[in-house]
Amino acid sequence: MKENKKKSLLILAAFLCTSSIFAQPYSIQKTWVGSTLEYLRIDSQKAYFEVFGRHPEENKYIIKKDTLRLYHEYTTSGDQFSKVHVKTYDFRIMQSSDRALQLIPVNANALELSDHKTLLSYIERSSARDTNFRFKEIRFKATTCFGTCPDMSVQITNKKELKFIGGAYAFKKGFFTASIPDSLYAQLLQILSLSDLKNLKTWAQIVYDAPEYTLEIVYDDQIKCLKTYFLPSVCHELINYLLTIAGNVPLEKQEDPFELQFQSECGKYPNPVYTGDNLKNE
Repeated sequence: MKENKKKSLLILAAFLCTSSIFAQPYSIQKTWVGSTLEYLRIDSQKAYFEVFGRHPEENKYIIKKDTLRLYHEYTTSGDQFSKVHVKTYDFRIMQSSDRALQLIPVNANALELSDHKTLLSYIERSSARDTNFRFKEIRFKATTCFGTCPDMSVQITNKKELKFIGGAYAFKKGFFTASIPDSLYAQLLQILSLSDLKNLKTWAQIVYDAPEYTLEIVYDDQIKCLKTYFLPSVCHELINYLLTIAGNVPLEKQEDPFELQFQSECGKYPNPVYTGDNLKNE
């Protein structure tokens, strides 16, 4: 088994050495986003790849000439785990600049990973920033899972007011309020500007052991309403912010219980957007 693994690594090393001769003129080690919630984050070692409706994949990668190859090594019971196999996903880099990237899947694995899209077009994520939205408030609820996922709800308004309800496994249990410091409020607005609010949506999912999230964002006189287990990668920073914000502000415990009101239609597909006379919690 060690010999087979050594051979696989030698092949990949040769591929990598060749790639250095034909390096792309621009670095693609960035976070890239597409117009329909495609997401690609490439760091120095791995590529995190997602198209809408499919769970994200994390793979190692190498570049040879004009080809981006994602790959991972694995063993199987079919050969008693005696061989190391390498699964590859090859994408031709059709366009690469400081701000734009186009990829074409060129083998069956890449085409399947791309959900059979024949062209993937991206722009550098900071170029997709939307700073023109008018934020009013955000509400978020997370349920427990079969483990220790926290049962919690949080609401933040444009007046920098926070309400937090902590249940099982939450940072704190009970009912709390707080004021959001300017720096944390600015961080929230920055994260929202990169979360593609205009296109943000989810898909029908059947999941048995994961927390369920309810996310409502009130902005531009509408309410974006999502209820799901997994959200697109473009808003993962937002979810992490909401899950941890209670631990980053001085909470004031409230003796009188309160509720955070969520839209009753959340969870339907396509995801509902409330506008005009349909707005609640205003």
